[in-house]
Parts: sequence; structure tokens; C-alpha cells
Amino acid sequence: MITGDPGQVDLPKRAISGLKEALLVLKDVKGIGMIYLDDKDVIRHRLVKKVISAYKAIENQD
Repeated sequence: MITGDPGQVDLPKRAISGLKEALLVLKDVKGIGMIYLDDKDVIRHRLVKKVISAYKAIENQD
């Protein structure tokens, strides 16, 4: 099992993270599944959900 947050990357804009690369390389490999979680899956204080949504909005602008 590999877990991570594709939105948390500290690399230069043009570089691809190891997690994002793995998602691309392994997406069609039989026997490997991927599960994506979003803000609806976070069970925390409502302010934490707002912070996640704010960062997700910025990520979608790229």
C-alpha cells in the first residue's frame, strides 16, 4: 500500500512527484487499484475541511 497526498509537493512546478509518477505508470497494471479520497472523506473539524478545499482550489488552477 502506498499512501500520499498528490497536492503536497515541494518540487519545482515542472517536476513531477514520485507519487504522481507512480499513479501514471501503474494506472493500467492489472492487480493494482487506486482509491482517491476528497474533502467528503475527511472527518475532522469543519475548519480543516475549509482549509483542504482552499488548497484544492489553488491546485486546480495549475
